[in-house]
Amino acid sequence: MNVSTYLINVFALIYLAVFLQNSTMLKNQRKRPFAIAIAFAIAAILAEMGTVASAGRPELAGLHTVLKMAVFALSPMITLTLIAIFDTQALSKHKWMLLPSAINLFFAVMSPLNGMLFQVDAFSQYARGASYPIFVTVYVINALLLMFYTLYIAQRSRFPIKGKMTVLLVFSIAFRFIRLLYPSHPSAWHGVTISLIFFYLLMADFDCSFDGLSGLYSRITFDRVAKQLTEKGSMSLIILDINDFKAINDTYGHFFGDTVIQEVAAAIRESFDQSCTCCRIGGDEFAVICKTTDKDAIERQLAAMNRSLAQKRKQDSRMPTVAYGYSVFDKEGAQDFEQSFHEADAKMYECKKTHQDSKKDEAQDSEKNEAGGDRP
Repeated sequence: MNVSTYLINVFALIYLAVFLQNSTMLKNQRKRPFAIAIAFAIAAILAEMGTVASAGRPELAGLHTVLKMAVFALSPMITLTLIAIFDTQALSKHKWMLLPSAINLFFAVMSPLNGMLFQVDAFSQYARGASYPIFVTVYVINALLLMFYTLYIAQRSRFPIKGKMTVLLVFSIAFRFIRLLYPSHPSAWHGVTISLIFFYLLMADFDCSFDGLSGLYSRITFDRVAKQLTEKGSMSLIILDINDFKAINDTYGHFFGDTVIQEVAAAIRESFDQSCTCCRIGGDEFAVICKTTDKDAIERQLAAMNRSLAQKRKQDSRMPTVAYGYSVFDKEGAQDFEQSFHEADAKMYECKKTHQDSKKDEAQDSEKNEAGGDRP
């Protein structure tokens, strides 16, 4: 037995667990289910190492059986647990996702009695049972569930993860099928370990791409997407800023100010389609990068945003309006992206000035009316 092969995976996973707990790249609510998945993987690898050590030793046949049962029971749970990284209540909300693993657990527990998944004879020799395909099927189902749930969250967040997740899934399942062809080869555990590391990197990239308060993309993502689209060709850039945000913070407090940012972000996200990347690039400043250069389409989406914000003001009069400006960037045109950004920004400030002037006029009219009302 090559003990070092198993120990390398165990040490790598322990290091990942320690790194995970000290990581600032991953949201705290993701760390616990991720740590549980790592613990399941370590336990399964150690159990597998124990089965190899006890193989061919009749006095350890009982231990071999228990450890092999643990391997079969734990392996599919590693992938399933990762679903809770997105939503800690996901498995309790959708209990049907637990059914394949529950069936596999039943077969694993019953196998020492009837050999359905595996058999360990009196000489401590292991053999697969007739129902072994059930274990493989459950493993693949759980991997697919993780993929589809990840893609669902990514689509809801407009995060480009489809290609990366597909590669990760194929990679993980490929190692499982290597194990099918070569039962005694420990490469499947390399696949599990590497998949967990890759999944951590994928989720860290996911979390770092978003602004924690607004839920929109972060400034880093804005810069990255802007660079990608300007290299490809034409695009549109919209700059938005919350009107009177300082006054809102000073009057109602920073807690309500955070609520305003979240509500405005929600209106922006709901109003722009999938071709647009919505970002928070500063305190109360937002940006939307659109692949389209159709000004009518941009105006329609901005109008939808204004309607959404107007509806929010009906529910709470403290909610603000938003100033905005946009510019169309054409790779073949005379101006570059930086000039387009400044153009959109300048138009936004023109919009903001119009709002401020309007407020001043309203205040002056109000003062005149009050003065007129005081006359005898």
